Amino acid sequence: MIFRLQIYRLSPEYKMAWFLMISVAVLSLQPVTGIAQLSQPARFELTHDDGDHLFTIVSLQENGISMIRQKEKSEGSKKLWEIFLLDTALQQTWNRQVALDNRFTLVGYDYIPGELFFLFRHGESNQGDLHLMRIYLFNHTIQEFDITPKLDFKLTHFIVVGNSAVLGGYVARQSTALLFEMESSHLKVIPGFFINNTELLEVKANRNRTFNVLLIERGVREKKHLLLKTFDESGSLLLEDDIEVDPDKTILAGTTSTLVNDELFLAGTWAQGSGKQSAGFFSALVDPFNKQPIRYYDFGELQHFFDYMSPKRATKIKSRADRRRQELKPPFYRADVHIVKMEESAKGFLLLAELFIPAMNSSYPPYYNNNPYYTNSPGYYSPYGFNPMMMNRYNNSPYYNSPNSNYNPPYGSSNRNTDVSIIHSSLVIFDQQGKLKEDFGIALEDVKLQTLDQVTDFYASEKFIQFYKKEKEIYAATNWADGNASEQDTLKISLKSANDVVRNESGDLGGVRYWFGRYAYAWGYETIKNKTQQTGSQVRYVYYVNKIKME
Repeated sequence: MIFRLQIYRLSPEYKMAWFLMISVAVLSLQPVTGIAQLSQPARFELTHDDGDHLFTIVSLQENGISMIRQKEKSEGSKKLWEIFLLDTALQQTWNRQVALDNRFTLVGYDYIPGELFFLFRHGESNQGDLHLMRIYLFNHTIQEFDITPKLDFKLTHFIVVGNSAVLGGYVARQSTALLFEMESSHLKVIPGFFINNTELLEVKANRNRTFNVLLIERGVREKKHLLLKTFDESGSLLLEDDIEVDPDKTILAGTTSTLVNDELFLAGTWAQGSGKQSAGFFSALVDPFNKQPIRYYDFGELQHFFDYMSPKRATKIKSRADRRRQELKPPFYRADVHIVKMEESAKGFLLLAELFIPAMNSSYPPYYNNNPYYTNSPGYYSPYGFNPMMMNRYNNSPYYNSPNSNYNPPYGSSNRNTDVSIIHSSLVIFDQQGKLKEDFGIALEDVKLQTLDQVTDFYASEKFIQFYKKEKEIYAATNWADGNASEQDTLKISLKSANDVVRNESGDLGGVRYWFGRYAYAWGYETIKNKTQQTGSQVRYVYYVNKIKME
C-alpha cells in the first residue's frame, strides 16, 4: 500500500507550513543521543630541537597551563631550565630560562591558586639536597629555597599547603613527613612520624589550607589499622583516626577526599588475605569520635568493571562472583589496579582507577610504594617505578618512571620496551555516606606504556565523560546515571594548518587530562610535514598542546 500526501492545491503559505511540520516529524524520528560533542578550539605548538629534554606539563586550572623542560645547552657549569606559561586560550604569556646546578633533577611540582612550584633534587642519592622554586603567576616573581634534610630521606610525596611545602617519604624503614616553612626557611619533622611498620599511602592537600596523611600498618601485628592524620599548614595535628582493617584483608592503596564536602572520605583497593593483587575497592568515612567500619566491595559488585571483556565472559565471571558472595566465600577474581585520583561533587565521591597488565619481564622496583615491607612481585607492580613519586598529578611527579626519562629519542626510532598494558578504566561513584552508588567503565584499545602512569581522566556534570588519548586520537565514553551502556566517540588531534600532515606521533610521550570547567587538554610530540611549503624544510618536530571542549 502506497500513501501519497497531496499538497499541490494548498497555497504557498500552507505548503511551507506542511513542509516544516513534516521536517520536524522526520527529525523527531531520528535517534537522539547524549554522546559528548568534542571540539578543539585552540592549539599551542613549539618546535622541539634535537637534544632537548621532554616537557613536564602542569595544569594551572582557570589560570592556564605551565610547561618546563631542561635545555641541552648550559650556562657555564649550570644547566638551563626553560619555563613557559600559557593562558586558557593557549597563548604564551611568559617564558623564562633559569640556570641551576647541572646535577639537579626535577622530582615534583604543585600548584595552588596564583602560585606554581617546582621541586628539584641534587644528584641521585636520597641524601641529596632539595631546591624549591616558587613562581608567582601574576607578576612572574621567582623565589628559590634550598632545603637540606640532613637525612637519608627517600622522597615519595610533595605538596604545598598555604606557605608550607610538605615532603613525605621514608627514613630507613620509617614513614616520615617533613614540613618546610617558606616564610622562615625552616625545615622540621612533623610530630608523630618516624613510624615503624607503616606504609605511606598518600599526602594530600585539602581545600582549607590543611592536609591529610594516610598510612597503613604493615608487618606481623595481629590487628592492623588504616591511619588518617590531618594537619594545618604549620604541622599541628587537627584530627587523627585509626580504622581497623579486617584480619583477612590487606589494604593495597588508598586516597582521601579534600573536604570539598563536609565529610572526609577514604577509598582504595584491597586484597584477600596477604594477596598482592586487588580483589575490589574499599570505602570508609572518617569519624575520630565513633567507630567507622570499612566497606569492602569485590569487583563483581560493580556493573561495568568487566566491560573490557566479551559479554559472555563478563557475565560468567560476574555470575560466579555473585554466587561466591552469597555463599560467604572470598572473591576469586583478582586484578592489578592502580588508583588514579578522587574528586568530589554534589553527586558524591568519584574514584578513578585503571586496570593494567604488567609484562612478565618488567624490572620491578624493590618496594611497593617505596615501602620496605614488600618484595618484588610481577602481580604487585609498584606505581613508583624508578622515580621517587607516582606519575599522576595528585602525587605530583613529573617524569615517566625510567632511568632515561629525560632523554627524548629521535622521532620514530624509539627502541624502548613497553612494560605495562592499560586495559580498562573504572569510575566508581560513592554517595555522601560512603556507600557504593554506581560505576562506569571504558575499555582501552591496546595502550602500552614503559612504566605505569595515568592514562584516562573524566569530566563529571549532568553526565560522566571518560576519555583517554592514544597517539593521534582521543577516545571518549559518555555515561548517564540511568544504567544504559556508554556511548563511544573519537576525536582526531587537530593541526594548525589544513596543509599539515602528521608523519609520526610518539605514542607514549603524550596524554590527555581534565583541565577546568568543560575543558581538557591533550599534549604530545609530532613529526609534521607541510605539503605546500616551498622554502626550507617541509618537516618540523613539535611539542603541542590542544584544548579540548566537551559539550
